[in-house]
Amino acid sequence: MIGGRVQAVFSAAKVVLIAAFVVAAMVAGTGDWSHFAARDGGVGAHLFTNTFAVQLIFVSYAYSGWNAAAYIAGEIDAPRKNVPRALLAGTGLVMALYLLLNVVFIYALAPEQLAPAGQKFPVIEVGDAAARALFSAHTADLISTLTTARCRRCSASAPGAARRCSRSCCRAGSRSRSSRSARSAA
Repeated sequence: MIGGRVQAVFSAAKVVLIAAFVVAAMVAGTGDWSHFAARDGGVGAHLFTNTFAVQLIFVSYAYSGWNAAAYIAGEIDAPRKNVPRALLAGTGLVMALYLLLNVVFIYALAPEQLAPAGQKFPVIEVGDAAARALFSAHTADLISTLTTARCRRCSASAPGAARRCSRSCCRAGSRSRSSRSARSAA
């Protein structure tokens, strides 16, 4: 039970950290709304290109874990009602945070800064680059440190979900075997 509480605290801390970064960027950051102006024909000119399709692969990684509530359905009260709620709420929250972070990234950095001409690859550490553009180097270092700590905790929690899923499946499997043997004996 204590593991669940620790996980809830760390999950809440992640959401608070992201929300604080978004609010701080909008209130105190030195970004520029002109970064949102259409370039090269706007979004429509790039919507059906291979480059856009490849970028959607990376977007899908942001939603990793959206289905984790289903892993523990056997441990949830009223799972028929609460699992769909958890899936919808979790997916909605992740989508909102993802979109808000991308607004902050574009507010902080012009598209030309995110994918500089002449470079083979775009900027990889977008969060760090955005923090440096919005705030001081010291603040950006602090944000990067907190983000790294958050990511380490996030990756450490993934095996826990898999263990819980396996344990639940084993319990369900043993119940179904015992009920089958009881029916065949009758």
